[in-house]
Amino acid sequence: IIQEQIVTNHFFVYEVARRNPYLCAQKIIDLAEKYKGFVTECCQAADKAECLTPKIENLRKTIMLSSAKDRLKCSVIEKYGERGFKAWVVSRLSQKFPQAEFTEITKMATDFTNINKESCSGDLLEAIHDRITLSNYACDNQDTISKKVGECCTKPPLERYHCIIDLEEDDKPADLPALTADFAEDKDVCKNYAEAKDVFLGTFLYEYSRRHPEYGSLLLLRIAKAYEAKLEKCCAEADPPACYGKVFEEFEPLVTELQNVVKQNCDLYEQIGEYKFQNVLVIRHTQKAPQMSTPTLVEASRKLGKVATQCCKLSESQRMPCIEGYLTAILNTVCVMHEKNPVSERVTKCCSESFVNKRACFHALTVDDTYVPKELHADTFTFHADICTLPETKQQIKKQTALAELVKHKPTATMDQLKTVMGDFVAFLDKCCKADDKEACFSEEVLELLSF
Repeated sequence: IIQEQIVTNHFFVYEVARRNPYLCAQKIIDLAEKYKGFVTECCQAADKAECLTPKIENLRKTIMLSSAKDRLKCSVIEKYGERGFKAWVVSRLSQKFPQAEFTEITKMATDFTNINKESCSGDLLEAIHDRITLSNYACDNQDTISKKVGECCTKPPLERYHCIIDLEEDDKPADLPALTADFAEDKDVCKNYAEAKDVFLGTFLYEYSRRHPEYGSLLLLRIAKAYEAKLEKCCAEADPPACYGKVFEEFEPLVTELQNVVKQNCDLYEQIGEYKFQNVLVIRHTQKAPQMSTPTLVEASRKLGKVATQCCKLSESQRMPCIEGYLTAILNTVCVMHEKNPVSERVTKCCSESFVNKRACFHALTVDDTYVPKELHADTFTFHADICTLPETKQQIKKQTALAELVKHKPTATMDQLKTVMGDFVAFLDKCCKADDKEACFSEEVLELLSF
């Protein structure tokens, strides 16, 4: 039995690793341990399938989201270099360890950037060595970094790093002064900026991030970018302080935009549930980029729908970073696929944006009015009796595939029209799956369905 468990575990590691080449090896090992626990527990249950199925589905979701986030890290390093990646890390570490000094945050950010460069280039042994070195540094300096680090330092060396990375944010210092004094009201802002631009902007990002754990790190980078652009403009003018004095007010629309997106989508998700929310996303994204392949649109929409399940249940202060982080990671996987076979100029444009603006660019896309509707072929909507016995997930994918094809045929159809035809489609499936001659029913009834 022990030998069988070892083989099963190794097989799990093999299958996950070959499907997710960017997923960190230690994460795969951790997931294999979870899988082993699920199998051990459920093999003793009365209804083994009922016990194991939801656990495996949640594990799949974790693998998908983790793999997308790790792929994003490599994409950022490849496209935007160390500077862009390090700024992202500074922001995230400043949120996580708000009591640490700027010098400690930048030291850890440099190490973390090097570790990810090594991982992304395939130098896994060097990356493991440097992870242990960084986690040892954090443990040796936990008094100044965060007391929370201590709970990770009792773990084996290989587990410490991911434990530290996954820690919840520490409490920020209670006596932090207002940021406006140093970055908007000081008459020497332009002098300080000119003398050491990267250090000055890095300090701004650190200070702003540690005060706002409720913002996503990508939002914080957009704020830092807006601040940099303002200084570039104002420091060339006759009266710089008058120009940059109210710069903090200009950050508010950036925050409000993301807050509205999160609220609207979580409200809708909570009303209709994951599957119907995925259907809404299939419609939205097919209308925005109908040139993309139907399987890509369906897969991306299903993944984005799972983000809502993952993040909308969180507190208001955790929703924004969770949602934007995962959305950007999944949209990055769409971009990676699209680069291999570009079919939409609009998608190419959004994929060419800075990684901090990708999500906002895709969100701002409207129905593509240059698209010539796809001709309707009955072959596209051919169904057979086997659909009646498919597992629920595969049935959902079939329905969502049909929905995407309908949108490609009628890209300007209203949401109400599409809801009606999808209701008819569900009734059509139900009717034919109950018929004595299922094949004949599917052949006859599909023509009526497609007459909308």
